[in-house]
Amino acid sequence: MEKYSFLAIADVHLGWKLFNMPELTQDLKDVFRRVVDLALKKKVNYLFIVGDLFDTNKPSPDLIKFVREQVTRLVSNGIVVSGIAGDHDKPINDSAWVHLSGVIDVQDASNKGLFVGYDYSDNSQENIDKLAALPIEQREKAEWIFLHGQVPELFMFTTDKKKLDIKSLDIINTYPNLKGVVLGDIHTPISGVITDPAQKTTNEPWIGYCGSLGVIKTDEIGTKEGILYWDGDQLIRLPFEIDRKFIRLNIADSLKPINWVVKYHNFFRNHNGKKPIFIVEYDKESKKLLPEAAPLYEVGIVKTIQTRKQIDKTDEVINIRSELKTNNHMEAALKDCTLEQDIYDLILSTLVSDDPKVPLDQFKELTLKDCQ
Repeated sequence: MEKYSFLAIADVHLGWKLFNMPELTQDLKDVFRRVVDLALKKKVNYLFIVGDLFDTNKPSPDLIKFVREQVTRLVSNGIVVSGIAGDHDKPINDSAWVHLSGVIDVQDASNKGLFVGYDYSDNSQENIDKLAALPIEQREKAEWIFLHGQVPELFMFTTDKKKLDIKSLDIINTYPNLKGVVLGDIHTPISGVITDPAQKTTNEPWIGYCGSLGVIKTDEIGTKEGILYWDGDQLIRLPFEIDRKFIRLNIADSLKPINWVVKYHNFFRNHNGKKPIFIVEYDKESKKLLPEAAPLYEVGIVKTIQTRKQIDKTDEVINIRSELKTNNHMEAALKDCTLEQDIYDLILSTLVSDDPKVPLDQFKELTLKDCQ
């Protein structure tokens, strides 16, 4: 079969405004434009978008126009732009703006049946069932699967509605020519291989997350590893540096032993024409040192974030948005503000339940029994 190449990206989140700053919203557009530039430079056959190109399923007209213009650049040069919608830009009434912007369905990307992929569903098992139900001739042709969701073996904080139970699919036998499963949703580029010790096969498909290429949250600083690139023979990550520097600092270290204020003042004065973002962390004890960060305002954009000391003496950023992302973060937050165990259990169960009415009804029933 003739060789082909592609780039794969996910979780661009066009329209998201980190720190409510227009400059950082523009940065995400610059990321997508640079991806298009790279696709043209590498002369790939395909660009795959594995969900959450937009941060919302109601993007602004300007963003839609921007994406259409970038897609047109690729299509006019013979590059197929294909992909799926994610949980942020998921379909409404079976329509998703990612497709209305010119990104075609994965199944339509090749007339040889090389690619399979489905838009995100709030019941992710539906997509696993679709993969299992494909006719055998289609499954034997497929070389790549594109999905948006959470694989427990790669991401330990899986939520029920996003869970992709790849194990239940028996994917090595179901898709005998599969080269890989490319995922979106988790912004960290986690990856592995699919193996089956019970089967004597040399085929061990790759599985992993594209990872976001821009900074969507502060805890993503330093986690970027490049852009997925299939060159026809192997899957690698091409360098893709963020063109705005994000530097995370702790104010308590400002005067030890290297003065980072002086260091970064000199080094980042004119970096790429974009001011660096300084994330300056402090706790109750070091808050009084915040004036030490004043020189950084002259050369960059400074955001101060309060942290708290954990039992293991490490710092955790107090960030409501990230705390509500995973159950373990919610538990930590609740323990800080809830004293009574029964109230703690009730609040946590309503937060993590698919139907909050169920734990509330159970609590009501138990309370009434206690009152009798």
